[in-house]
Amino acid sequence: MDKTDINVNNAEEAKEEKSVEETEHTASEVVETKEVETQEVESEVVETQEVETQEVEAEVVETKEVETKASVETEKPAKKVAPRRREYRQPSYRSNNQFGWESLDTVQDERKQELIQEIFDLSGEENEEKIEEIQEEWEMIHDEGTDKRLETRFERALERHTASQEAIDEAIAIKTDLLRQAEEMKESTRWNKTADKYKSLQKEWRNSGWAGDPDNDELWDKFQAVNDHFFNRRKEHFDQRVERIQKAAEIKAELVEKVKEYEESTEWKSTSAVMHQAMDDWKAAGFAGRGTDDKLWAEFNESRQKFFQRQNEHFEGLRQKQKDAFDTKTNLVELAQELQDSTDWEPTRIKMEEFMEEWREAGYSGRKHDNSLWEAFQGARDVFYKNFHSQQSFNKEGRLEEIETELENVNAQIDSLELLNETIIAKYDNLLNRALPAEDHESFPELNEAKEKELSELQGYITNNNKSINEHFDTLDRLNNELDKLNR
Repeated sequence: MDKTDINVNNAEEAKEEKSVEETEHTASEVVETKEVETQEVESEVVETQEVETQEVEAEVVETKEVETKASVETEKPAKKVAPRRREYRQPSYRSNNQFGWESLDTVQDERKQELIQEIFDLSGEENEEKIEEIQEEWEMIHDEGTDKRLETRFERALERHTASQEAIDEAIAIKTDLLRQAEEMKESTRWNKTADKYKSLQKEWRNSGWAGDPDNDELWDKFQAVNDHFFNRRKEHFDQRVERIQKAAEIKAELVEKVKEYEESTEWKSTSAVMHQAMDDWKAAGFAGRGTDDKLWAEFNESRQKFFQRQNEHFEGLRQKQKDAFDTKTNLVELAQELQDSTDWEPTRIKMEEFMEEWREAGYSGRKHDNSLWEAFQGARDVFYKNFHSQQSFNKEGRLEEIETELENVNAQIDSLELLNETIIAKYDNLLNRALPAEDHESFPELNEAKEKELSELQGYITNNNKSINEHFDTLDRLNNELDKLNR
């Protein structure tokens, strides 16, 4: 109700008062006057309710607008919007006192107006004791003659205060729960999903309404602190992520240059180790950023593939050579076995020597087959030469010369194998006592495995050579025994 409405109502009441004084106080006129007053009271109650409803709605909208001004991540709390002081027009109460003195009713009505205003002044504050005091005082000065408009205003004021307090209690409950949810997520590392959840909580906070003093500010300070804690951690994480990406890009650029230096290498074994280590370092470097990572990978992988393609071609060639050697040696074994029982001594001996020359020229046939083929081939030759030497034993002098020649050859082979063994043993001892590089401790397992593998291969060579030496000593024994028999 604005000032214009108050003036209009005052003018109407003044006019009514004059009309009443001029009447002759008949019963019918009294009834008529009461009916008019009743209509006015009812009209004013409706008008008051409409005005109060509009003011309450305006305050709710205004409060929401203030809270909505907060930003997503730097939201500021909605400040308390002080309830606008409700100014109600003071009805002009008629006094029958001809001397102009105010009656007790008038004084009480004025006090009731003050009590109503006090209730509206308490709006938004939790002060139930004050409300009880106001209600008690109202009851003390209340009587049957109390203006119904005052009673209506008093009840509306109490209802408004109760509704305001219920809204505050609801806002406190909502904001306390939002604070709890925010607390539960503040250490989360699911950065984007949690950030969206915080923004959702902030929106709910803005829509939750005012929580009264001092709870509104206290809850906001705690809620804002939790938000700041998470978003500061999130910012620090992404700042560090940028640093990690930059560092990864630097490392991967260095690895690209490194593998380019080895892409034409023919040191297949050592370069393969370099390439595998570079790949491990690449994986450990981490993500180098979209676009940059793909570009560096294309260069890095191109150099690796170039080397491994050449390596594959090299070993494919070796495998083909070994297959050819296998086919040749298999054929020589079959030919030697066909001639091992021949008594056509000299032509067969010449054939056997030719077979041996072809065997040497054939090359290595692979770890899986080379030894077994040699044993079969040498076995066929031994059968022939045993028979051949037996046949030649009739010629003592010739046989003695042959034995001497064989003894020289066998001793030479023994010396050669023993010298080779000394070299292998020295290499074995050196490798066994060699310490792994301290600065490359991450590669210890792979380096140690390679070392153990090489030691095992060297030990195998030593074992095979010792076996050959023992076989040669057996041959020496056999030849010496035969020589002794011939010299008896």
